[in-house]
Amino acid sequence: MVQAATAVFIDSFDADVKLAYQGVKSLRDSVRLKTGVIGSTHRFPTAGKGVATQHNRGNDVVAMNAGRDKVTVTLSDWDAFDYEDIMDINKLNFDDKKIIAANTVKAIGRREDQLIIDALEDTVGTATTVGDGTTAATIALLTEAKKTLDAANVDGEDRCLVHSADFLEDLLNITAVTSSDFNTVKALVQGDLDTYLGFKFIMIGTRTEGGLPYSAGTKRYNFAYHKQSIGLAIGKDMTTMVDWVPQKTAWQIGCVYSAGAVAIDTEGIVIVWTQE
Repeated sequence: MVQAATAVFIDSFDADVKLAYQGVKSLRDSVRLKTGVIGSTHRFPTAGKGVATQHNRGNDVVAMNAGRDKVTVTLSDWDAFDYEDIMDINKLNFDDKKIIAANTVKAIGRREDQLIIDALEDTVGTATTVGDGTTAATIALLTEAKKTLDAANVDGEDRCLVHSADFLEDLLNITAVTSSDFNTVKALVQGDLDTYLGFKFIMIGTRTEGGLPYSAGTKRYNFAYHKQSIGLAIGKDMTTMVDWVPQKTAWQIGCVYSAGAVAIDTEGIVIVWTQE
């Protein structure tokens, strides 16, 4: 009976995790992604800017000599496991199984997000910063972040703004903006719209893994960036495992995951520094 229940649990647990993982909200879609990485590191290629030269009939073509480089990221390995006692495994109903699967998926999803956030934080001091950490979030700060990316000729598509809950609250409390501005931002909370000034808004709440970083206690870093400016390399995407551990007289249930994130181009990243 236990063995039969276990076999059913393994199959259905794996199916539940894969289904939940497809729909988990994370930062994966906001960055440059490389899967199936072999080894402990991956090198993201970068491409420099080239300048066209006037055609000169009869002469050799002048090469642009656009710079080419590679940014290396080191992958780290992560586990998300729980134990289920042998006396309980055959008593698990579908609701219990879904809870275990959901907890596993969320743990790995938050860790993946944190890898990306940590890579963004590593650009503090090199990427352009708007705001000085002494004021709340404003429309003016968002406009300045947009202008910074525009001035650097960063593509207007695939821009993202990763922000805190306080950041969005600050925007909603603004009264000295036009009615249309206010209604547009308000729609972000209501779920009718998730973009503003060309940025896709993604909110990161308080997290045990770290979440968005603070500076000097109450100064929060939020990040506006282009998708191609941050790379996520995955060696082993989330893989379910259910193994018997005799020493525990229990089943070890969970997932393994291996990945790393790195900033590829700081010109495509703007730090929005606010007071919280």
